[in-house]
Amino acid sequence: MDVSPLAQSLPRKWFTWLETDVLAAACCWPPHWSPIDEPGVPREKTHGFDVAQGRAGVVLPPGTPWNYENFLTALRNRSVFRTALPPASGFFMANGRPMGSEFALGPSERRLDFTVWGTTKDGTGGGNHWLELQVWSPFQSEPIKSIPYDDDQLIDLKEVFSLTPYESIYVVTLRQEWWQAEVIMAPIWVTNPVSKPTIHFESPVVSRGSQYPFLAISGGGDSLLLQRATAQAPNTWQTVATITNTFLYPIDHRSQPRVTHWRVVDPYQQTVVSNTATLTVTDVIDVSASTSFTPVLDGDDISVHWAHPEPQFVDYYLSRDNGLTWNKVGEEGWGYTSRTWTFDTAGLGGSTVLLKVVDRHDSSYQGVSTAIPVSNQIRVTSGNATINAIAAYTVTDRNKGSCWWSSNGNEQSVYINMEREYLIKRMEVDFGLWNPRTWYMGISLNGTTWSMNDSGSMTYAPNQTLVADYSQRPGGGLIAKHVRFYTSGTFTGVSYYSHVCEVRLYQ
Repeated sequence: MDVSPLAQSLPRKWFTWLETDVLAAACCWPPHWSPIDEPGVPREKTHGFDVAQGRAGVVLPPGTPWNYENFLTALRNRSVFRTALPPASGFFMANGRPMGSEFALGPSERRLDFTVWGTTKDGTGGGNHWLELQVWSPFQSEPIKSIPYDDDQLIDLKEVFSLTPYESIYVVTLRQEWWQAEVIMAPIWVTNPVSKPTIHFESPVVSRGSQYPFLAISGGGDSLLLQRATAQAPNTWQTVATITNTFLYPIDHRSQPRVTHWRVVDPYQQTVVSNTATLTVTDVIDVSASTSFTPVLDGDDISVHWAHPEPQFVDYYLSRDNGLTWNKVGEEGWGYTSRTWTFDTAGLGGSTVLLKVVDRHDSSYQGVSTAIPVSNQIRVTSGNATINAIAAYTVTDRNKGSCWWSSNGNEQSVYINMEREYLIKRMEVDFGLWNPRTWYMGISLNGTTWSMNDSGSMTYAPNQTLVADYSQRPGGGLIAKHVRFYTSGTFTGVSYYSHVCEVRLYQ
């Protein structure tokens, strides 16, 4: 085909593509591809394969007749693609504009919504199905976006996705499983791409009583992921919100640690990350709370650690209603810059607690821990056991895999200490592979005088759980400080052992 008559109506870079039979200019050719050695020569001649043939095609609107005039119109509009397999073709639109378009973004247009179509052979074998969609920019060494497919019957493809228009040129490709079998579609050109986001705080150092500090955002798309890291974990970024990019975003500094680091990330292209901005709240005491066990049982200890650059004389407060009311639960007798304090959750089962550290001389200096749920389950310890002494620990160690067990059918028991008086409303007992024939339970306030309060018989079944509900007893449960759980008997011909793996008590 003599393309010289088109020279006056086509951009020079497009004329170059026609001359070389390659539908991407050097400026927008993905970096791992090399141009064809002989312009206008099919690839099978130079490569010797039935694939990667290097055919070019145009896309006409539905219902448009195929004739020379419409062919030239399609060339002028750059509605073109290059395909490595003759039956394969592709087409895409971005914000309603077809591939090959060169355009300027509108004032509110900070996102490109792509729709990509592709069709190929029947997909019944031989690797004709679609394997991957990629979006490239000539200024990036890796694809901006990659969408893989694992359907070996995928022959008619439609994919919808969004990107923030940071690049001036976008090339969309569809890859098949055959060697170098792919469709390369004509690019789009964006004459005024948006800049990548940068951020800063207009007031990077504030006090708790000041107005909300604003995070100022320059550039970026229509939405962003707001991420935060703390001074204690500066490289552990957590997404705290997906925000609409209005260029000024308020931060509730009253609920933040003393020093926090902030950044924004593009939600469509998460390799695009802003710089880091630091916010310091001068009168916040950094507070963290940790426990030895999860979940926290009634009676577990919580370790509260706090720190501030200047010495603080602090008091400790507890809230069980999400901070609406606070009760003082402890204090320090000297000024410290950091301290660890232990709090006992006994009696707080079934509630969620907050712990607050407050400077005694200036209550604006304070910090609050994260919310900690406390279970209704009572933390217990064991004193001793008959027959198998280690049972005192295996029954209460929170490890269901370690069990108290005996090799005879005699009665055996374990003593459980709750360390303070509780109203027991429920008991759960997990048995292992061999449960006993009978059980009964006694309670005591002093560990010396006992009263038997419950018992039962069992049939054999592996891994049973016994549930005893005492909430309907007079007073709403059993008042006790000590519990003694007894078992007796084995099942002849079925088991030779008696297992008890865990005893759980609930208030």
